[in-house]
Formats: sequence, C-alpha cells, structure tokens
Amino acid sequence: MKYLFLLAVLLMVGCTSKQNRKTISLNGEWQVAQSISEDEIPNDYTSHVQVPGLIDLSTPAFDSVYSTSPLRDYFWYKKEIKIEGNVPPVAILKTHKIAYGQKAFVNGHFVGEKLYSYTPKFYDIAEYLKGNGETNEIVIRVGANTDVLPDTIPYGKDNEKIRYTPGIYDEVELILTDYPYIQNVQIVPEIETNTVRVVAYLISDHDENVQLKYELSEFKSGAVVKNGKSRSKSLKANQLDTLDFRIPIADSQLWSPENPFLYSIHLSTGSDTKSVRFGMREFRFDPEKKVGMLNGKPYYMRGTNLALHRFMDDTVRHDLLWNKDWVIKMHQKFKDLHWNTYRYHVGFAPDFWYDIADEMGFLIADEYAFWGIFLDDTARVNTGQHERYMAPTLVKEYTEWMHERWNHPSVVIWDAQNETLWQEVGKAINQARHLDLSNRPWDNGFSAPASPTDVIESHPYLFLHPYFLGNDKVSRNGMLYDVLKGDYIETFNDPNEYQSPVDGGRYPNAIINNEYAWVWLTRDGNPTPLTECVYSRLPELDTPEKRLEWKARTLAAKTEYWRCHRQMAGVLHFCALTNSTNAMTGDDWKDVKNLILHRPFEKYTKSAFAPVGLMIDWWSNHAKSEEKKSVSVFAINDLYESYSGDLKFQILKNGKIVSESTKSISIDEVGRTITDFDIEIPKETGNYQLKASIDSNGEEVSSIRDIKVD
Repeated sequence: MKYLFLLAVLLMVGCTSKQNRKTISLNGEWQVAQSISEDEIPNDYTSHVQVPGLIDLSTPAFDSVYSTSPLRDYFWYKKEIKIEGNVPPVAILKTHKIAYGQKAFVNGHFVGEKLYSYTPKFYDIAEYLKGNGETNEIVIRVGANTDVLPDTIPYGKDNEKIRYTPGIYDEVELILTDYPYIQNVQIVPEIETNTVRVVAYLISDHDENVQLKYELSEFKSGAVVKNGKSRSKSLKANQLDTLDFRIPIADSQLWSPENPFLYSIHLSTGSDTKSVRFGMREFRFDPEKKVGMLNGKPYYMRGTNLALHRFMDDTVRHDLLWNKDWVIKMHQKFKDLHWNTYRYHVGFAPDFWYDIADEMGFLIADEYAFWGIFLDDTARVNTGQHERYMAPTLVKEYTEWMHERWNHPSVVIWDAQNETLWQEVGKAINQARHLDLSNRPWDNGFSAPASPTDVIESHPYLFLHPYFLGNDKVSRNGMLYDVLKGDYIETFNDPNEYQSPVDGGRYPNAIINNEYAWVWLTRDGNPTPLTECVYSRLPELDTPEKRLEWKARTLAAKTEYWRCHRQMAGVLHFCALTNSTNAMTGDDWKDVKNLILHRPFEKYTKSAFAPVGLMIDWWSNHAKSEEKKSVSVFAINDLYESYSGDLKFQILKNGKIVSESTKSISIDEVGRTITDFDIEIPKETGNYQLKASIDSNGEEVSSIRDIKVD
C-alpha cells in the first residue's frame, strides 16, 4: 500500500534553529474497519478511504453507512508513518474536523478524544511516537452515527438534512518541532495607524526568556516588507503565555473582495517557526447607518449561502468538496454573478475553502452548526434539541472555532446559530467575544443581538405564510403584487423577536437578509416539498423550462426589492450549493459536477446583483389598456465612484420596442436615486414587458416586469 506524505518545512530567514518545524500531511489513503466496540482496536482493516472525505467513499464500500446499523457503532481509521531521526520534544497530531466524535491512539496508546465535529483537536503524542525510521501506527476511532454522542453535544442537527455521514472530512497533519513552541498566532490589523498587532501564544518546557524574529512579506510576490525582532518575554515552564507586539507597515495595501491583497508573517523562536497569512482589513456594522463598514467605508454585501453539509447528502457529491480546482471554479462563478459575500449555512467548510475565499476575495458569515427550529404544516416550532446546548458547552466550541479562523480576512461575521430562539447562545457569545481582538460582529440567529454592533439576520420568506402555512389564493395581479404591494415591508418573521426589552422598540442593529425567496426547484426543474404550495398555484408553469424561467425572474425581482430599498446591510440568496436529492430546498446548477448554471438563473441573477443595480417599482402583472402611469425606477450604486449614464425605459412586445424613453442619471458613490417615467399602456391587448436598463462597464444591467394588457 502506498502512503503519500507532504512535507512542508516553514523556514525563517536568519534563524539559527535547533529544530525547524516540520508539518507532515497525513492526508491520503487510510485503512478502515468497523466495530461495535468503543475501545478495542480492530486487528483487520478490510477497506481503504481517502482523507479528507467521508466514509461512503470507502473501497470496498460498507453497508448501510447512512443509518444506524447492528454492524457497527464506530469506524476505525489507521495509517502507518515513519519519522526520520529522533522524535522532537513537540509532536502534535492535529485533526482539523471529524464527524461524529473521535478518539485517537498512537502505537496502541490512547492519546485523547473529542466529541465535537466542527473544530480541530490537537493531540500531544511525543511520548508515544517512535523515531529513526521505525513504523508508527496512528488509529482514529470515528463515531458511525450521531447517536454515539451525548445529547448535550451539538452535532449539526438540520431538519432539512437527510443523512449524517461520518468521516474525517478535513485534513490531518503531524507537527514536529521544539520548545519554545508557537502554539497559535492572532493577527490584528490596525489600518488607521498602518500597523499590524501580532499576538503569539507560546509555551516552553522550562523557564526562559524568548524573543521572536519576524519576517513580513507580500504573500503573492514574496517581496519582503519588513523584518525585525519583538521585545523579550519571560516564560514559565509549561504555562501558555502571549507575546504581544506591533509592526508598522508603510503604505499597506488594504484587503477587500475587490483587492484581496494578502501578507504573510514568518515567526521564529529560534527553535520553532510558524507562518501566518493575513489581510489588512477591518469590518464592523454601523448601527446608525445600518450597513457594514469595510475598512472604514460603507460596504453592501451581495451574495449567497453554501449549505455544504446538506450537499454531503447529494448523490453526485462524491469527492467534489475536496477538489480544489472545482472549488476555485465555483468561486469564479460567484464572482461572475457579482457576489462578494456568502454564508456557510449550519456548518463549516474544509479549511482550504477559507484560504480560497481569502485569495479570491469574499466576505464570509461563518455559521456554526446549530439550528433548533423547523416548520411543520401549521406553524414554526422548536425541535427542543437545542435546549440541551448550554452556554459552557457552546463557549468551548466557539473558542476553538475562533482560534482556528481569526486570521482569515474573509471571515467577517461569527454566525453563532441559525433561526433559533435560545438565550444560552447570547450568553456564550458574550463570554467568547473578547477573544477576537479584531472584534468582529456576531449573528445570533433569531435571538436578540448580543451587542448593538452585531447584526440581526432576517429571513423574509414572503411566500411562506400565505401559501405554505396558509391557504391564500393568488390574486389576479400575481404573487409578487400580493406580497410586495404598498409601502416597504417589515422583514421580520415575528416582530416580537426583535423588540428591545428596554423600550419595546426595534433594536438599532443593522440587518442582513440571508434567506428570502421560497421559490426552490430541483436541478431538473421540479418543485420541492416546501415549494409545491407555490407552484401548485401557478398551473400555467407546466414544464420544467417554464418553472426555471419564472423562478429566476421572481428571485431577481425580490433581490432587486431588498437591495434597492437600502434597508438591508446584505442580501444573500438561498442557496448556491445544497442537496438536490429528495431535498426541501435547492440550488441553481444544471450540472453541479461541471458547474453549469441554469441559463435563466445566470442571466437574471447577474443583473439583480450588479453593483450598479436597478428596480422597476411595479409589481402587478396586469395593466389597463391606454392607462397613463408614472413608474419609478430605483437605481443603486455599491461602488466607491459615482455613476453617470443613460437610463432607458422600454415597453416591449415579443422582444420588439413599442415605446422607449431615456433619461440621464447620476448616482453618488454608495448612493441611490429614483427616476420617474410617465408611460402610457399600449392600446392593443396582450403580453408585454416593462424593461429598465443601463450600461455599466460594458454590461447591460436591467430590471424586467411582465404585464398583461387587458
């Protein structure tokens, strides 16, 4: 059997090290066995599987891996490795993420365990490893299903998820080095003073004074920006301590989705080295302006959601989630749609996804795998599962999550949970918040915001109450008119959830709309169980092609509505990737393996999310012949430069222009303007389109409404 080792040595220029850090990747092929026993290491391993991945990729395959089975409660992963030379004083086995629960053994010795599935585990295994080319056996026991976990441990309960497939779904590595050991580093950009604060978490095996050497460079070019030394720090034996210092960066380049410029800092204690990437980026929400502030400027978030743990249920998933080329191509598709933000929905991604977001330029709302609410056929109800998750448990997980993610410039929101009413989450947020020295905002789902500078999530599913929970008929003017007519709509599902206990008024927080359409279809164009209530009211949509066109147009219109009213700090469609096998929701891929979108979605979504965007404020699908109307067109500009151009308003029939008028418009940077057009509805009855359009950097951006003249 072949084992592939990736040996990465992080070097520090000018260091006189006793032991350079070696990070050995343990990714690749592992042997696998199954058992009922929770402690007895198997003798026979009958299958093999790739790590990272899931157990259903094993060869030969195991039976019934998607459910509990009398054949097993656990899977056992085994890998053999050799260490050249002596084993150094520090040898850390790091498992990045494993579902569901883990227990590790080295050369037959128990070295530790972890019950959580979304944060890493660091095992100190120096005393158990054999060096000088001898064979070492590493065994990791993995829970075969969620039932093996205590009910107080969050495991990613998702009422719209079908399977909970176990496995080592993120990287495994072995860190070999010497003391004093750099356990972690937190980088804190301070853009107003062009400095970066470095907080190194250090531990030594004896009392000593430590000084860090550093080299700061541009990540992409490798050009050295600055090198030097920190102040000295006195460490006590076997006690974790911090060394905190600042480095000025003359003319630093700021990180943003439009300019994802990265730096790298290499640190050395003289015996250990560590390299960290970062971006000069600050992000917060302004409760007065109700908008995100990126590097001190208003920044509107446009984008989507990624339900990766639901996609794990998809029959076409295979190893796509761990295919770097596929992930990069998907992110480029997002760029093409003018998206700058996404939320990981109910669970985190493998670590390299965050690296790609840093490099390509995306903002991430990083949502922990916590959802304690679902919809039945009458009302929204709590599952009760979340009520076993108390603040001390959550603080432990939030702390380890933050330690792992705090240097990613892409991560701008700690999203603690989804749609759940549970006071323990707010307690946990406030106990963990201080650990992030960049003070990122938090999202507390449907519970009260824990700080005025946090963000409130809104899920205005306007088709939910009249059609899914109710039995409303669609009026002659159409669904969009029924839900969007009149004044701007309050966006909360339940206003009582957002009343301040101080004065009964609204919390002052900015709002992010990260779910809103309720028009899902499967990839072959059929309704899902949640949207059958919508499409059954539209019998004219009798083919997949008609439904996909209507879905794309309706999603675009709702996107325009939430963006152009400028009440939302962000508008994120749900969702760009999820399960499409017996699923409740859906994504928009015609061919997910080759990343081909349905053409109507790609066409209309691109305009709806354009940085300079439009909305025709017209929602009825009927008009009276020869009626004279004044129609407003909203135009918004998300860019940091003003926009000037011609705004066309056309009435079309069968693609031909019936009437047209043009007005010149100017929009301030990050601004909005409203332009009125006086129109006359055509005399001849039939089907028409209203179309407003502009040219933005050579791309036509449009807003379209269908009307029937009678």
